[in-house]
Amino acid sequence: MPNRPPVIFIPGFPASELIDAANDVVFPPSLKTLASSTKKQKFLDAVTDLAQLRAGEPIRETFFGIEKQAQSLYEILQRKGYSLVNPAEFRAIGWDWRRAVDDVIVQAAVRTAIQQMSAGGRKVLVIAHSTGGLVLRQLLVAEQALGAKIGHILALGVPWAGTLKSFRYLVKGQSTGVPGARITANESMRIIRGAQAAYDLLPPPRDLTDPADVPPSFARQGNSSVSPMVATAWIPASWRTRMEPMAAQATRLRRTSDFPVATIQITNVAGFGTTTDTRADLVTGSAAFTAGTEGDGTVPHASAAWLRGPDVRSFSLPVGVYPTGGTPLYHAQIWDAPPMLSLFDELLLGAQPEPFIAAALDADDASMGGQRPMKVHISGALADGSPLVPMNVTFTDLKVPLSRPINGRGTIPIPKASLPIATSSNFVRFNAIVTWAGGGRREVGLMYQRR
Repeated sequence: MPNRPPVIFIPGFPASELIDAANDVVFPPSLKTLASSTKKQKFLDAVTDLAQLRAGEPIRETFFGIEKQAQSLYEILQRKGYSLVNPAEFRAIGWDWRRAVDDVIVQAAVRTAIQQMSAGGRKVLVIAHSTGGLVLRQLLVAEQALGAKIGHILALGVPWAGTLKSFRYLVKGQSTGVPGARITANESMRIIRGAQAAYDLLPPPRDLTDPADVPPSFARQGNSSVSPMVATAWIPASWRTRMEPMAAQATRLRRTSDFPVATIQITNVAGFGTTTDTRADLVTGSAAFTAGTEGDGTVPHASAAWLRGPDVRSFSLPVGVYPTGGTPLYHAQIWDAPPMLSLFDELLLGAQPEPFIAAALDADDASMGGQRPMKVHISGALADGSPLVPMNVTFTDLKVPLSRPINGRGTIPIPKASLPIATSSNFVRFNAIVTWAGGGRREVGLMYQRR
C-alpha cells in the first residue's frame, strides 16, 4: 500500500443522506417526491421522526441549495491515488444530522472508523467539514485516547464558535427546489426545528468559556451580546414548548478556542469573501439578520478562525472566482478551491509545506457589467500558518498600475476603468504579485469574463 495516510471524511449539516429500513434514500428527496402532495407529506413525516430513518452516506451530488458536496472531494482524493472502495484507505462517515453532535449513535461510526483504520499503528487523517468538525471534537472530548490514533486533522470551515446559518433556518426557514417541486420555508423550518444539531450550531453563551477566551459575538438583543441558546425570545410562542428545551440542551457543549487534544496536528481553513450572515438581532418571535463578506457563505470567518493552539495552523481562504481549466469558475466548496491543492499534496502525499497565497475575484463582481470596482479577496500565510504581516500586492497588466499593502488577508477594489479588456476572448487574465519580508514572492493569476 502506498505510504499515504488513511482518510476519514466527516461532512457537515445537513450533508448526509437519511435512509429507511429498506435502505432507500428518503433525504434528500427526489423531485418526484416533492411534486406529489401525498409523497411529500410522507417524506416530511419520516424526516421529522427519528425512529423512522437512519444515516446513510454523505450526499455526493447537487441537491437544491447543497452544492456538489462530497463528490468534488472524492475526485480530489482519487487524483491523489486513493481508492474510495478500499475501507483501509478511505471512509466517508454519514451521520444523522437530526441528532446532537455528541449523540452516541452519531459518534459510533466515527469512533469505529478511527479504531479500525489505525490498526497496526497507522495514523489517520480526518477531513472534517463544517459541523463534522464539531462531531469530531465532541468525540475527542469524551474519548481523548482516540487522539493518539489521529495523525492530522484538516478542518474546513468548522463553526468552532457557532454560526447563524442554522439560526436563519430555525427562525425563517428557506424555500428550496423548483416550481412544482419545492420544500417551502415553513416545511424547512419544521425539519430543522426538530434537529438538535441545528441548535448545537448556535453561537454559544459567552460565559461558558474562560473570560480571556470568549467566542466572537454574532447575536445581540438590544445593546447586549447574547446567545440564542439562552436568550430565547426569538422562539415563536407556538413552538416554545418544543424548541426552548432543545436550545437549552445545546449549552452542554463547552466551547473554547483550544482543541481538546493538544497533541494532534490541525490544519484549519477559514473561508471569507462571500455573503454570510454575521449578525442577528433578536426580537420577540423572530430575528433580523445582517450579512457581509466575512465568511464562507455558511460560517463567519471569525468563528472558523477561532481555533488556537501550539499544534494548530490556520489559513484564510478567499471564496470566489478562480482561473480553473482556462475559465473563471466560482468555487463554492472550500476544499475544491485551487489553493487547497497544495495543502492536499502536503497532507496526503507528503509534499514539502510551502507558503499559502490565495486570491479570488468576488463572485458578484467578476464580470465587466456595471461600473462598481471589481473586488479581489486575497490572503497570505507562511507554511506554519503565520499570517504575512505585512505583504504587498501589486497587480500587473492593468491600465493603471495598482499596489497595496495587506496584513495577512483583505479585499482590494480595482476600478473598472483600470481593468484590461480583451478583444479576442471573453476571458480576461491579469496577475497579482505578492511579496513579503525576507524576499518572498508569489505570482497568482486572476480571470474574469467580459460581458
